Amino acid sequence: MKKEEITKALASAGYREKYAMENGTVRKHTQNGETLYTFTYSSRAQYQDANGATWNATRGAWTN
Repeated sequence: MKKEEITKALASAGYREKYAMENGTVRKHTQNGETLYTFTYSSRAQYQDANGATWNATRGAWTN
Protein backbone atom coordinates (compact mmCIF):
# COMPACT_ATOMS: atom_id res chain seq x y z
CA MET A 1 0.00 0.00 0.00
CA LYS A 2 1.13 3.51 -0.71
CA LYS A 3 1.62 5.83 2.24
CA GLU A 4 -1.31 7.97 1.08
CA GLU A 5 -3.59 4.92 1.08
CA ILE A 6 -2.38 3.81 4.52
CA THR A 7 -3.08 7.27 5.94
CA LYS A 8 -6.61 7.26 4.51
CA ALA A 9 -7.30 3.75 5.79
CA LEU A 10 -6.04 4.55 9.30
CA ALA A 11 -8.09 7.74 9.45
CA SER A 12 -11.33 5.81 8.98
CA ALA A 13 -10.34 2.67 10.88
CA GLY A 14 -11.89 1.45 14.08
CA TYR A 15 -10.03 -0.52 16.75
CA ARG A 16 -10.33 -3.84 14.90
CA GLU A 17 -9.02 -2.41 11.64
CA LYS A 18 -6.13 -0.58 13.32
CA TYR A 19 -5.16 -3.74 15.19
CA ALA A 20 -5.18 -5.75 11.97
CA MET A 21 -3.08 -3.13 10.15
CA GLU A 22 -0.53 -2.87 12.96
CA ASN A 23 -0.25 -6.58 13.79
CA GLY A 24 -1.20 -8.43 10.65
CA THR A 25 0.15 -9.23 7.25
CA VAL A 26 -1.37 -7.66 4.17
CA ARG A 27 -2.46 -9.33 0.96
CA LYS A 28 -3.48 -7.32 -2.10
CA HIS A 29 -6.09 -8.85 -4.39
CA THR A 30 -8.77 -7.88 -6.89
CA GLN A 31 -12.43 -8.80 -6.74
CA ASN A 32 -15.07 -7.63 -9.21
CA GLY A 33 -12.59 -5.11 -10.59
CA GLU A 34 -11.95 -3.53 -7.18
CA THR A 35 -8.60 -3.49 -5.39
CA LEU A 36 -8.71 -4.93 -1.87
CA TYR A 37 -6.11 -5.15 0.89
CA THR A 38 -6.81 -7.86 3.44
CA PHE A 39 -4.98 -7.72 6.77
CA THR A 40 -4.88 -10.96 8.77
CA TYR A 41 -3.06 -12.02 11.91
CA SER A 42 -2.37 -15.22 13.76
CA SER A 43 -5.24 -17.02 15.44
CA ARG A 44 -2.88 -17.28 18.42
CA ALA A 45 -2.91 -13.49 18.90
CA GLN A 46 -4.31 -12.28 22.21
CA TYR A 47 -6.93 -10.08 20.54
CA GLN A 48 -9.37 -11.94 18.31
CA ASP A 49 -12.25 -10.37 16.39
CA ALA A 50 -12.87 -12.06 13.05
CA ASN A 51 -9.09 -12.32 12.49
CA GLY A 52 -8.58 -9.30 10.30
CA ALA A 53 -10.05 -6.55 8.17
CA THR A 54 -10.33 -5.64 4.49
CA TRP A 55 -9.74 -2.21 2.97
CA ASN A 56 -11.40 -1.52 -0.39
CA ALA A 57 -8.94 0.86 -2.07
CA THR A 58 -11.26 1.45 -5.01
CA ARG A 59 -14.09 2.74 -2.81
CA GLY A 60 -11.88 4.09 -0.02
CA ALA A 61 -13.74 2.23 2.70
CA TRP A 62 -13.47 -0.74 5.05
CA THR A 63 -15.63 -3.71 4.12
CA ASN A 64 -17.73 -5.78 6.48
